[in-house]
Amino acid sequence: MKRYKKEKPFLECLTKTCNKSLCCEKIGISRQSVYRWEAKDPRFRYEVEEALQMGTDHICDIAENTLVKKAREGNIQAAKIILENNKKAYRKPREQTPPEFMKPRRIETVVFMQHGDPDPTEEQIQAQIEKQNKEKQNENPDVLE
Repeated sequence: MKRYKKEKPFLECLTKTCNKSLCCEKIGISRQSVYRWEAKDPRFRYEVEEALQMGTDHICDIAENTLVKKAREGNIQAAKIILENNKKAYRKPREQTPPEFMKPRRIETVVFMQHGDPDPTEEQIQAQIEKQNKEKQNENPDVLE
């Protein structure tokens, strides 16, 4: 019975703060109790997730209102943040570096295909690359790889 008396105030606190630790402290329950309740009761787990989302939305609303207020007061940084996040013309271009596995690899298999081997092994490719690198180094001895 004790649990059900503390559930409602805990969930109400979450909708305002979106912080489980803070709400546990305010209500006088341990975080372990909340985690145990969530594990045993899917309904309670759902209500916690909903309250956390509402709390996050509430905090974001406060932050947005504060930002708009600062921009109205003439705070250039606040105005810049609003513009960069709401108008395409003011957005900073983001560097788009592809992951390593998507970067093109320089494997020269032309030599193998000329000799009738359309599917060279990795060792053959590596040997060919090393051979070509040595040839290039002989052509330009001042250039280090």
